[in-house]
Amino acid sequence: MTDGICRWLRITSEEAMAAAESLYNKGLLSYPRTETDSFKEGTDLTALLTLHLTHDTWGGYVGQLLHHAKYEHPRTGKHDDHAHPPIHPTKSVALTSLHDKERKVYEFVTLHFLACCSMDAKGHQTTVHMQMADERFSASGLMILARNYLDIYRFESWSNSVIPVYDKGDVFVPTALTLQAGETAPPPLLTESDLIAKMDMHGIGTDATIAEHINTILKREYSIKVNNNTQFKPTDLGLALVQSYDKMGYQLAKPDLRAAMERDCTAISQGQKTMDQVIRSCMTQMRTIFESVVSKSNILDETFGHYFGIHRTAHPHNNSDIAQSSQVMASQVSRCGTCGTSNMEWRKSLDDPSTLFLSCPRCMKSYGLPMHSSVVAMANTFCPLCQFQVVEIHRVTNPQHPYPVCPHCFNHPPNPRLQEMACFSCAAPACALATGAQDQCVVQFCPCCRSHPMKLKRTKNAKFTVGCVDYPACTTSVWLPSAVKVAVVTTALCPACSNVHQMIYKLRLRFAPGALPPDVHQGTSNDDNGEVDGFYEACLFCDPLLQQLFAIRLPLSSTSRLPGTPAAAMPRPQIDQSYARMTAGRTSANNNNEYMQSITNPGKKRTRTPKPTNGASGRNDDDGRRSDVPMCPGHQAACATREVRKDNENKGRKFYCCSYPQGEQCEFFLWVDAADTYTAPASSSSSSSGAASRSKKKPKAGAASNQVTCTCGAPALELTSRTANNNGRVFYKCAKQADNCNFFEWADP
Repeated sequence: MTDGICRWLRITSEEAMAAAESLYNKGLLSYPRTETDSFKEGTDLTALLTLHLTHDTWGGYVGQLLHHAKYEHPRTGKHDDHAHPPIHPTKSVALTSLHDKERKVYEFVTLHFLACCSMDAKGHQTTVHMQMADERFSASGLMILARNYLDIYRFESWSNSVIPVYDKGDVFVPTALTLQAGETAPPPLLTESDLIAKMDMHGIGTDATIAEHINTILKREYSIKVNNNTQFKPTDLGLALVQSYDKMGYQLAKPDLRAAMERDCTAISQGQKTMDQVIRSCMTQMRTIFESVVSKSNILDETFGHYFGIHRTAHPHNNSDIAQSSQVMASQVSRCGTCGTSNMEWRKSLDDPSTLFLSCPRCMKSYGLPMHSSVVAMANTFCPLCQFQVVEIHRVTNPQHPYPVCPHCFNHPPNPRLQEMACFSCAAPACALATGAQDQCVVQFCPCCRSHPMKLKRTKNAKFTVGCVDYPACTTSVWLPSAVKVAVVTTALCPACSNVHQMIYKLRLRFAPGALPPDVHQGTSNDDNGEVDGFYEACLFCDPLLQQLFAIRLPLSSTSRLPGTPAAAMPRPQIDQSYARMTAGRTSANNNNEYMQSITNPGKKRTRTPKPTNGASGRNDDDGRRSDVPMCPGHQAACATREVRKDNENKGRKFYCCSYPQGEQCEFFLWVDAADTYTAPASSSSSSSGAASRSKKKPKAGAASNQVTCTCGAPALELTSRTANNNGRVFYKCAKQADNCNFFEWADP
């Protein structure tokens, strides 16, 4: 459908699908997001045709189909999703009652349906061989005998191939003899219908998803539409991305990878593969590609620099070029790590005054510096990696916040992922200025930006902080006390804060003598550097001793989150990294090993403590207070606390809701100030209080158990629709989150 509409009606796939869904919601078309092209045996198509007998536009043609023996059952297609029939009109409506795009889509679908119910067009294929003098010519064409479906389906025609009727041996006189000149030309830009045909040919997307795929490349600006929005033209961003992947040796811009993924999804629906098999295979393949792309990220830099004009400044490499093209700003600034002399010169380019660099007269090498800045050498401070003297950069735009830079590492970063590297991005363990966190262990997922992990970092003042790696875009951080002299992230999970959605690791801290009370137990451990005495292992976010002694300030999102409430899910690569670290052979406490085994091995069930049946989570805090948090009826999990932020009469009022991620929530709702009067259900199959929950269950009359049961035999969950078309309508669905049987039933007939 989408291909034909784009080709013949000049409507984009997104507009076509939006119009089709609008017609579906109005009851004029069947479900449009389907690939089915075969009607089930026994479908009464003549009843559908009868609806259109009185239509002003095609009613006469329908009468010929039904009353003049021109009806023919549609042929069987190759696709069937076993859920929906082929798209077809379900009601007859005047075209004048629909707006432009809906009218075009409705007319196209109806004419296509009528054509499918018609006889095939019939004709004779004719080939004519002619001879003029010593030259021989041939022509092929069609002699139409019966147009049939072509009488109604105006989008196809045989007129271009029709030739006159000839008999063998006929002689004719040509009306004109012409010799046409031509030349080869590059292919035109793709139209949307061309693109859809290519996607269909390679097995990418369906009528339900093609419009979203195309819209995605437009939103990401990989391509734009030109020539009155009829053709696609790749942008510099799209070209740079495709060429970068090609140079890396991966055909990521080709359709093969996506097509294979969609074939696997089809195999799942047909029972040929399991979901776990497909996910494992896909993740293994993607991880390999991701690691390879990261290791070759310099190719991305080079290709994008070519398209966007972002190139590393070319610095002179000999004394004559340096003298002619730059001006000395200061002499004997710092020491060169190559020759060991302290004659490095700070120079400014004459062509571009913003371009600064250090040059060594003896080595005849130059090293670029950050633009628009001044430089001051740091006394007795040398890079342990390359032995160059570190300089301090003072930016013109922000002179109050200088930062250290090693000239050699800035231009030749030890980390291959970086194009330039200042000391705050370096993770060298032997350097006090190296405060980067690229190679440090993840402590937890950032609860504020919800997009990056938080890692342990060391400042240039030898202080420790756990901060978001997206700094300065995200400034979330937790500062450790100044009494902490050594801090290491362990492999032990905090059992109180961690759950399947968030893994929070404990820290191993060594304090200055006398910083901890004498009665605090401190352990010992053997590491790569020998035995380390006097460490204290604790969770930074819930340990009462750290809070009582040092009053550590936690991020607002961490302090306000209730125990047991899932935090933002950590990205998959970070989870895999953490899993690998946990299973790398290092042993932690037994309870932590059991916890990790339970969340990394889905086949093994974890032993759970019995939940209280009075609706409260029943968890005791470290200070002895009880957190009476209601349990949501859909999952029997502790609810999350939220606060109304909209400007209405309830602004600032707190409420409980399901703590599961959006899309999996059971829609439980309860005001905090009304929690005292709330009576929790006895189990997940019991009825919820009507005043407390928007997800209510009620018994169904006539059933043996007086309850609606789903396909798997469990009591069904009663919910109320909030959509525009069925607002307030009650329906039943399976209450299980895992192994859901997809049961669905409206309460009203």
